[in-house]
Amino acid sequence: MKKAKKNKKIKKTIVFVNPPASKEEQCSDFSPIAGFDPPYGLCYMASAIREAGYKPYIIDAYILMYDVDKTAGEILKRKPDYICITATVFSINSAIRLARALRKKTRIKLLIGGSQFSAMPRETIKHFDIGVYGEGERTLLEMLDALDKKQPLKGIDGVVYKQKGRVIINKPRPLIKDLDELPKPAFDLIPHIPKYYQLPVQSMTKYPSMSLISSRGCYGQCTFCDRRIFGNRLRTHSAQYLFELIKDLVQKYGVKAIMFHDDNFLVFKKRNLELLKLLKKAGIKLRINCLARVDMIVADSSREYLEKLKQGGLWQINLGIESGSQKILNFFKKNITIKEVEKAVNTLDSLGIRCKGFFMLGNPLETKKTLEQTRRLIKRLKITDIGVTYFTPLPGSEIFPVIEKYGKVSYDFDKYNFFEIVFLPKGLKKKDLVHYYTLVYKEFYLRPKIVFDYIKRIDNPKQVIYLLKGLDVFSKHIFRK
Repeated sequence: MKKAKKNKKIKKTIVFVNPPASKEEQCSDFSPIAGFDPPYGLCYMASAIREAGYKPYIIDAYILMYDVDKTAGEILKRKPDYICITATVFSINSAIRLARALRKKTRIKLLIGGSQFSAMPRETIKHFDIGVYGEGERTLLEMLDALDKKQPLKGIDGVVYKQKGRVIINKPRPLIKDLDELPKPAFDLIPHIPKYYQLPVQSMTKYPSMSLISSRGCYGQCTFCDRRIFGNRLRTHSAQYLFELIKDLVQKYGVKAIMFHDDNFLVFKKRNLELLKLLKKAGIKLRINCLARVDMIVADSSREYLEKLKQGGLWQINLGIESGSQKILNFFKKNITIKEVEKAVNTLDSLGIRCKGFFMLGNPLETKKTLEQTRRLIKRLKITDIGVTYFTPLPGSEIFPVIEKYGKVSYDFDKYNFFEIVFLPKGLKKKDLVHYYTLVYKEFYLRPKIVFDYIKRIDNPKQVIYLLKGLDVFSKHIFRK
């Protein structure tokens, strides 16, 4: 981001808040072994306004396990001029509860942003004063400048506000073309990374571990995804930007493993290979894993590329497979075939790169036959880990407005954590989904080769404790009645 002129008169204080919600609320039984990511959006926003002369704080009430009253107290203790709350679909109710608690104690302006607000701005803004939808870094700076000067918000792209009882939604802000214009995310403002943030047990081989997002946008058309904030156009940080960011994480926190949460990490071939060269030159050795699309693995030129990534530390790739039913994959507009899934997994296996497959149960068009197809696909694929969740219709996705055509849906967003059933397809009962959910986990993980593979991953004593917790959670979850 181009450097803004610093406010030399008064350094206004902005408190950014990841709202309170228990780990059990968001991750159900798997909370002791779940991965916990930094609040990326807040870190980028805080660094952007800090560069412009404001004084930011970040309160990650979720990771610190604060309740609403504790969070409100910590916010007001910092004497903010503005309070900025972020919210996803499964934290929006918590954000609203926090806003109500703050309203009883202060008239400080409450700002709201995040994926849930971007998906449902008109429905959400009534609980707050002003909202930011879409990418927020530039919008927030322009909005704060207007508020400081007591100028109207009319004409500021990406802003939602109320005026005489009406909700005003300004036009969308154009996406940031060059992500390197953004200052590095303010990881120094969040709780100590090695203590509070970690990869899930299935993705950890070194400790401390950390996740990053190196790009924005996704060219996929999956109907279950919400792409309202970052859109379909791919934009990326440069190799040099990422190198400097990773170097900081290694030097300040001793990070030894990184997972890239990008939707399309493998797309940026030239950048990724350049990044590995920079890391090697600096003597930084990392264990790397990433998310990827099946189409990138089966591409003709992928094998040599993947071999180079493996030499640079890549050990695991996470594929969004979703279902063993071609009918459901087509319905979701995944643009992949079951044969391509098998080819992608076999390619990774032949290269010695572990593969974790993500699957959803209880999808629209789901039947006992398609559930069985998913079960059989999981059994025959040469994958080393699975992540199985229940289909959750996200606000902002293509499927959300028409989801009731395909079954019964609950709009209790507190339960939208992917581990509780909030959608039940026509013709199926809840017990059918629970049966297959527990069955695929039992069949997959109760195999000696999977157990031995986990033992081989152990790098230090903390991982032993982490794995034992995982075993305990797994046993309670899978064998409960």
